[in-house]
Amino acid sequence: MALSSVQTDFLLQPGSRPNDDGAKKDMDREAFLKLLVAQLKNQDPLEPMEDVEFVSQLTQFSNLEQVMKTNTKLDELSMATGAQVSAQAINMVGRTVIVPGDRMSLPSEGSVEMKIDVPSTIVGGEVEILNDQGLVVRRISLSASSPGIGSAIWDGRDESGERLPEGSYRVRAVGVSPIGEEVELAVLAPARVDAVIWEDGVPFLRIGGDILPLAAVREVWR
Repeated sequence: MALSSVQTDFLLQPGSRPNDDGAKKDMDREAFLKLLVAQLKNQDPLEPMEDVEFVSQLTQFSNLEQVMKTNTKLDELSMATGAQVSAQAINMVGRTVIVPGDRMSLPSEGSVEMKIDVPSTIVGGEVEILNDQGLVVRRISLSASSPGIGSAIWDGRDESGERLPEGSYRVRAVGVSPIGEEVELAVLAPARVDAVIWEDGVPFLRIGGDILPLAAVREVWR
């Protein structure tokens, strides 16, 4: 079989050959050179390889080598980037982050400020704070607002004014439109990062019972 035919098959179908013994699937540079030398040794003296064909095959080899070097560099870059992202994720453990969701962390003292995403004009509404049993422990009224990011502050107390224990709480917000319809409002609340987990090599943050990607984090607090 001519070298140009073998090389064309390789370029169009890399790694398509069965590989039961665990050897390389792709033809590497050494295999290419051995095949080229073998063809030169065994070519018909009466019909030697034409210069154009020879140069074409050398060009294919050069392109192959460049592609292999590029793939190696990309693999190294991917590994370095993955290590950097993992280090950033680990550094968040124990810190408070602002993320979209229905869970927030109440510290041992002080208030909690929540960001409320208002998609359309509302004439009022409320934020409900729920404990782990799903019971509403506090309701906070929302004022009329135009579309945008507003805020609501919880002082950490229940409806009777008693300070609640620190920990994780759930929160939901509902607005009322000018025509009296309820509008779901997204909440950006501070929550503590409990751990980092990896799925297929990609780090995720565990916050309470939720698993969130790093891209969900809007702010990081010390």
